[in-house]
Amino acid sequence: MGCNGYNEDRADEIALEAAIGYGYDLRARHYWVMVGDGNYVANENASETFGSDIHIPIHSNAKATNCSGSVSYGGTRVLYQYSDQIPLATQLKDRIGVVLEANDDKICKPGYPDYCSQYNSLGELTVDGAVEAYVEAEYHTYTLGVNFLLDRTWQWRLGYAVDKYLGYPREPYIY
Repeated sequence: MGCNGYNEDRADEIALEAAIGYGYDLRARHYWVMVGDGNYVANENASETFGSDIHIPIHSNAKATNCSGSVSYGGTRVLYQYSDQIPLATQLKDRIGVVLEANDDKICKPGYPDYCSQYNSLGELTVDGAVEAYVEAEYHTYTLGVNFLLDRTWQWRLGYAVDKYLGYPREPYIY
């Protein structure tokens, strides 16, 4: 259990809001989006059947619970499996993580280096043919992290990161 009643089960809600939530989310950017149901095996299979080009599992992270204090000891973690996924992972880290006043944002391969040793392997990073990046959006065991996760204005940053990764909008951009 995290702070303010928040826990990992809320990750589906975060993903849904990233897809169809506040502002210029993924669907408002005209991407086809599938939102999973918390079962990563079923989500992986659905993503493969769908023929996804990009697969982004979204979760909240956890450390020892510390619901007091004002500074996050967490930050955004974005994990990748293969080197060709680093550009997407970097865009996600740079666009999502930047909004916290104090953070420790990282991209890494599961198990490497030390700050990613807790992620030995992730079943969520196995969709054939898709570029993947696994997002631990913030720590639900720290008040600032929960406040960030519950803030309904950050999810558009996923769409922004995907746009930047794909090179959109193409210049010149006409409204």
